[in-house]
Amino acid sequence: MKLKWEGREAIVHTKPVNQLLDWIPHFNRVPFKLHNGGTNKYLEMIIRESLSTDGKLIKDRQNIPVCTATKQYHLFQHRDVFKALVDALKLVVSDEMPLEATLKITEYGESMWVSFILENHQLNDAEQYPFFLEVSGLNTIGAGKALDIRLSWYEPKYNTRIPYGWLSAKEVNFKKEHRKKEKELDSDAFTNDIYSFLLTHLVHISGERTYYSRWKEAKITQNTLARWVDKDVLEKWKYEKAARTYHIAMEGYDIQVKTLDNNDDEQVVDSPKMIPPPSELTSDPNKARFYVQKEKAPERFAPSEDAFHLSLILSWITSQETTIPKQLKWTDITYLMDRLVAIDERLRFSLNVQESLFK
Repeated sequence: MKLKWEGREAIVHTKPVNQLLDWIPHFNRVPFKLHNGGTNKYLEMIIRESLSTDGKLIKDRQNIPVCTATKQYHLFQHRDVFKALVDALKLVVSDEMPLEATLKITEYGESMWVSFILENHQLNDAEQYPFFLEVSGLNTIGAGKALDIRLSWYEPKYNTRIPYGWLSAKEVNFKKEHRKKEKELDSDAFTNDIYSFLLTHLVHISGERTYYSRWKEAKITQNTLARWVDKDVLEKWKYEKAARTYHIAMEGYDIQVKTLDNNDDEQVVDSPKMIPPPSELTSDPNKARFYVQKEKAPERFAPSEDAFHLSLILSWITSQETTIPKQLKWTDITYLMDRLVAIDERLRFSLNVQESLFK
């Protein structure tokens, strides 16, 4: 599967941690000017230096311009982010430091996602799914994501992730904004930021298990599933993913949404009365919107008996995406599961009230 990131091809490297730096480029700032001497006084060019590990295309071109930036823009090097992550992890896990890491990086290196799997930190699960703690760092040269540190539970067989439930996005954003205000990245200070962040959240691993046990308690009926898919998943992830979630949960098969004119899914939005809710989508090709069946989803996902099963479906759907920004949508799962659990709690309250009335 070819990955894209903001329209650019993304390359995946899984290598020993002590070798991965050889695949991460360094960037320089140079004046933004033409060969005849004309210079833009507001902007500079960001130049990617060639690496010994580059393929032929990049070697032939040597240093390559990747973007422009204002003179006030703070350039945070991928290498500094990588080094700070490694140093912080060494402080936190000491001799349990992972031997390998995975780097996903665009062809010219503008955007980087590096992840470390901590196999000694597991999410215990009654169904014995091997979820390991993953620490990720994202950084983008130029506009976009910068200095974004994330935690997730990662299951390698199906490449699926569910968010680390106690993770506070506010804290991550604070660190990002705080560091962006500095003239240059202080690697030691950033290492301390990550170290403090990891220490703060790793003490909650036992709480994590309680957090996800609530998902397992929320038993799913077809009615509950339809209400959640037709409202919450539809609002957050749009029509096709909502319909896919429903059909995988009910039937165990992934689907593709089609329209009568065979165009994109959004072509029939002008006729909302003709569009069934995602849970009522059929395979009838005479309808304005219908589905065709694709491959069978992993057996562990269907039939879905509880909210935890549904979290795995959401995670699997994001893992099938061919663009990294869409893969990163796994961060929405906590919100969607909280909405599902809220439906379950309202139903439980209603049932308890009814039972008390008849006693």
